[in-house]
Amino acid sequence: MASSPHSVRTTVGRYLAARLQQLDCRHLFGLPGDFNLNLLDEMLAEGGLDWQGSANELNALCVVISGIPIATASTGIIRAVMVM
Repeated sequence: MASSPHSVRTTVGRYLAARLQQLDCRHLFGLPGDFNLNLLDEMLAEGGLDWQGSANELNALCVVISGIPIATASTGIIRAVMVM
């Protein structure tokens, strides 16, 4: 399959970062790990997203729950990012 001159190749991480920014999400909460480091690196390389890392799942959950009322994104977006 030939690529179109108008097609742009991107990665999942870059697409997710761009889409989350379009939805006014500015913060990512989670745990860095062996299996998601490449994705996290790609998402943060785009700029505009602030990584809020935690040492364990309970700490990450507490940060997200306490940050919902003052977060710049809707709670649905925060929960979607948390599930990833």
